[in-house]
Amino acid sequence: MYTILLIGMAENFIKYTQHRDDMRFLVIEEKDLFYANNCEGVRYKNLIGVYIGEYMHSTECISIARKLNEEMKIDAVIPGRDYAVETATAIAEELGVNSLGMGAAKALTNKFLLRNACVKGDIFQPKYCKINSVEELKKFCKNNKPVILKPSNRQASLGISLITEDSDILGAYEYTTSADEDKRRIAMRDFKKEYIAEQYIEGEEYSTELLVLDGKIVFSNITKKDTMENAFVELQHVVPGNDYLSPKAIKTLEEQTHFLVSLLDVGSGILHAEWKMNNDIPYLIECAGRIPGDYICRLIGLAFDINFYEETCNIYLGLFSKHIGQPVRYAVNRYFTAKEGKVIEIQGKEKLDTENVVQYNINYSIGEDVPVVKSSWDRIGNFIIVNDKIEELEKEKRLILDSVKFITA
Repeated sequence: MYTILLIGMAENFIKYTQHRDDMRFLVIEEKDLFYANNCEGVRYKNLIGVYIGEYMHSTECISIARKLNEEMKIDAVIPGRDYAVETATAIAEELGVNSLGMGAAKALTNKFLLRNACVKGDIFQPKYCKINSVEELKKFCKNNKPVILKPSNRQASLGISLITEDSDILGAYEYTTSADEDKRRIAMRDFKKEYIAEQYIEGEEYSTELLVLDGKIVFSNITKKDTMENAFVELQHVVPGNDYLSPKAIKTLEEQTHFLVSLLDVGSGILHAEWKMNNDIPYLIECAGRIPGDYICRLIGLAFDINFYEETCNIYLGLFSKHIGQPVRYAVNRYFTAKEGKVIEIQGKEKLDTENVVQYNINYSIGEDVPVVKSSWDRIGNFIIVNDKIEELEKEKRLILDSVKFITA
């Protein structure tokens, strides 16, 4: 029996591996998030315990993990959230089980440290600067506009600002430095918030999802990404995304992913890297050391006909041996959009009840207020569809978008 410790309640790991009779889970969750996300209501046959402990900008939970290991021997430690990567890696290293490695974990949880690490290698990336004041931002913007300003040690699309003119600088600085998560996603604990400015790179967005075992990439996927107008919040993901790229771009992107794994000295685990493609050259935007969000794991599973959560667990357990072939179909996750205001009607919802719609979510009901989308958590809902042909996938997606409307006032 393999015992896996999740740092942070990543329920899908537990949910999608219930068929494994040789696998069981323990979870350490922050007190604030435990209650805010109703973790006491999470019940599965393979979940044997949830414990309260600090791991966000804290290492207090290491002593809890140490005690749990003495009681039942932990075979793998997996970060369930962005803010769990460094602490999960520290626990894994202490217990002598697979991990990304502490050097990689630190770089993958701070965008400025990642940039510094990539300067030493052959990674394409924008010019950048750590920002501590408006004056430093003005200085960087002087010769580098347009500029992206964003938090360097936060998650999701939180607080990203685009600066195209000098008149944008003050407003961007105030917006970015005041951005914060709600109580469901971060422990209410003070920590030093850091910021980074980067030269804006034009181009389409892609991500690569990598499973790495003992420093070698054993699985890789390319996801085509689109973002919302006037925001950097993600609107759509398509797996596989290779059809949107030239052979030259695919080859360069594959080379860059190998450079990145080598440069960061990654041991074993999962990487989710985001890139901007400019003239067939991929520029690294950021990279995380945990599973991707926005249902990308689900899309990979559907496209490659695998259980991606199970394969990720196998990586951390050192059991990965299955040869994953080429994708057998296309899968897309698309988010709905709506104007700010109170929802007064949802039209065409019946179009979501078709064979190729794998799942859908509607996050706002009639009478609720739809906000301006400023982060991933503000989106109104989404749907996932699959098809053997990319053209048919696009056609069916367009039909749904033309039919399902959120009327606000």
